[in-house]
Amino acid sequence: MKCNGAEDWDESFFLGDLGDVLKKWMNWKEHLPRVEPFYAIKCNYAQPVVRFLAALGAGFDCASRNELALALECGVDPGKIVYAHTQKFLTHLQYAKENQVSLMTCDSVYELEKIKGIYPNARLLLRIKSNKEEAVCSRGDKFGVDVKQAKKLIAQAKHMELNMVGICFHTGQRNGCTNAGAFQKAIGDAKTLFDFAKTVGFKFDVLDIGGGFPGSDHAPVKFSEFSNVIRHALNKHFPDENDVRIIAEPGRYFVDTAFKLMTNVVGKRKLEDKLEYFVGDGIYGAFNAVIAEQKFSFPKPLEDVAGDENKPLPSKIYGISCDGGDIINESVMIRELQVGEWLIWENMGAYTVLVSYGFNGFVTYKAKYFIRISDWNEFCNITKRKNDVTKNSQNVIVL
Repeated sequence: MKCNGAEDWDESFFLGDLGDVLKKWMNWKEHLPRVEPFYAIKCNYAQPVVRFLAALGAGFDCASRNELALALECGVDPGKIVYAHTQKFLTHLQYAKENQVSLMTCDSVYELEKIKGIYPNARLLLRIKSNKEEAVCSRGDKFGVDVKQAKKLIAQAKHMELNMVGICFHTGQRNGCTNAGAFQKAIGDAKTLFDFAKTVGFKFDVLDIGGGFPGSDHAPVKFSEFSNVIRHALNKHFPDENDVRIIAEPGRYFVDTAFKLMTNVVGKRKLEDKLEYFVGDGIYGAFNAVIAEQKFSFPKPLEDVAGDENKPLPSKIYGISCDGGDIINESVMIRELQVGEWLIWENMGAYTVLVSYGFNGFVTYKAKYFIRISDWNEFCNITKRKNDVTKNSQNVIVL
């Protein structure tokens, strides 16, 4: 395959459909009109995606200095950023202060003391626990406090003369939440704490309902089911007239189905009972979900063949690393492939490229982005301006 028209290219790369991101944006606005999406950059921090969502009006969930810098570089207003990490580096906290990113999360008295010393005017969201059992890849014990502990921290923040403004929670990690009822309970707990905060002199006005939203229609619970439960719970506990700003931190929702990964068949072996293939990526790169979630992907050959050559055969697909355990799929039925062929892997936009390059850093994978002309026109209509995507990225193609 030609790369920049210069030489053959056989390393892995991504194809990103910005029109798919646009459709997710419109779907969110239809089903959760009261909830401002703050895109979780950690999920996929490709600049064209960040700029595209920023142009649409999204806020951003950032968890490190690098992520804050990326959002700010893409022109995001500091008021549209939440520093969503409850254990912050001192230098990163100082960076947030210098750049006027004031909304941030916390969940311990030690974090309150840290913030008091560096950024006493910060606007704090206290993170509470949600139902960790409902998340495929949960970090429920790592972040957040229960309602009883939360009341103590709210009182402590008032005693320290800090500016606590609301509550946040997160019902799922990486592969999302599997029970919409988890949102209902967490929103109810948040209401309890909003009421308690009044008794100590706070007037909370921000509710962050976190992430865990599915990015695919193949998820156990569809987005429409989540949104129905969330709308009902918000209308019950936080009606419009309460003047509470409601935000969320969707990541996978926006990008999961927008990206395809292309991998080359680098090598091949033929055993008695199956064919074995070696492809140009692996579990230490884009297929890290094999380790984290026991999620196995199934590819499609880029080129179609006819007749007997299209017969599915038992096969095994290895990653390219020297680790013998780098197995992308132990058992898959696929037609016989030839060395040099390309495979397409669908739904590869979320938590795929980042693990091998740092969980909150920058990627070095090559990627090409496209948007269909109908989606492009809709984007320009929504943003009411010439967008910045093509101006700032030569990798976006309008089809």
